[in-house]
Amino acid sequence: MLISWKAGGVDDIRTDMKSEENLRNAIRQIPISDYADDIADILYESLNSNSDIPYEHIRRLAGENAEDVILIASERRLIIPEGKDLSWKSSEYLFRDEKYYIPWVVKEAAKRGCETGSWEPEYAIHAYFKRIKEPLGEIMPEYFNEIKRNARYGKISGKEIKGIASRLKMGTEDKIGVLIAECKAAGLINPHFSFVLGLKEKDVTYELHPCF
Repeated sequence: MLISWKAGGVDDIRTDMKSEENLRNAIRQIPISDYADDIADILYESLNSNSDIPYEHIRRLAGENAEDVILIASERRLIIPEGKDLSWKSSEYLFRDEKYYIPWVVKEAAKRGCETGSWEPEYAIHAYFKRIKEPLGEIMPEYFNEIKRNARYGKISGKEIKGIASRLKMGTEDKIGVLIAECKAAGLINPHFSFVLGLKEKDVTYELHPCF
């Protein structure tokens, strides 16, 4: 069986039962209670099918635990309902009408998990930015780690994110804006659901991905 991710640019890799078990081992390293294997199976099927995963497929994989699995996987932002983003809240469910997608940086971590059996956030961040050919990709794991160190309860302001980039000498204000947009596209950060429309970028509060 082949893994082939959509949106272009992700190399196919040959997988087998060992890869699936490796991914289970990787997901077990994230604190997600008793449903790590079910969540790993969902990620694995989504990667292999090269598509979002509908509720009925999750139901087939997780059985009667499907809704609990979706809640936990979504709270950890390993899967997101189609049409939503990281600011989505789990109280908004319509389980049977939903499809779920995997954020890009989670895809990179899952691919690595299939290979190594480990959950490697820094590797996944570096791999994503290398894949999109970001010139500062080598230091993006350090940048995100610094963002995490300055966050409070998983949230940080746009002003602080820009200040960290400035201290690390990551470029002009325009370049830093590009980096923030790339972090959002990766699934690493997302504007907090309560931010007020019309605020300047520096005033926006961002949520960080809880598994990175």
